Amino acid sequence: MIDSPPMASILIVDDEPRLGDALQRALELDGHTAAYFSDPEAALRALRARPFDVLLTDLVMPTIDGLEVLHRAKRIRPACEVVVMTAFATVDTARAALTRGAVDYLTKPFSVEQDLCPLLGALLSTPATDADAGHGDAGLAIEGIVAASPAMRALAAKLPRIARARGCAS
Repeated sequence: MIDSPPMASILIVDDEPRLGDALQRALELDGHTAAYFSDPEAALRALRARPFDVLLTDLVMPTIDGLEVLHRAKRIRPACEVVVMTAFATVDTARAALTRGAVDYLTKPFSVEQDLCPLLGALLSTPATDADAGHGDAGLAIEGIVAASPAMRALAAKLPRIARARGCAS
């Protein structure tokens, strides 16, 4: 499909099985590990059981909406990158998703090859530099930002990846 980005472990949540299965197959063909769930509660249980690099969640689902999935996922695994996808895109829902911690927002239909894989490549091209990477309580300094708490270190570590995903950095 595209040049080989680092492989990721991706959790997919969408109430449309045909789309979820197709995304899972396409991502696996691209070299990633992917798990698909049509039930958001089951997906959140899977996220509690093991870490995923990226969570792709639909916005509009019958039981729990994607913003609630995003909120719960960030409490379970703060370092997991969340991408919200929807066929019902509005500026307000995009703003809400990004404000609540999503790293991106994809409007359906989208191309796995042209939209999703480049986004994953940008997200995964910078290794995490949070407490798990050995920074402990010493803190992390990044271009004038000093972060000591685990939540702030995780956020500071994501900034370069977010900038690249948005085309803000070279």
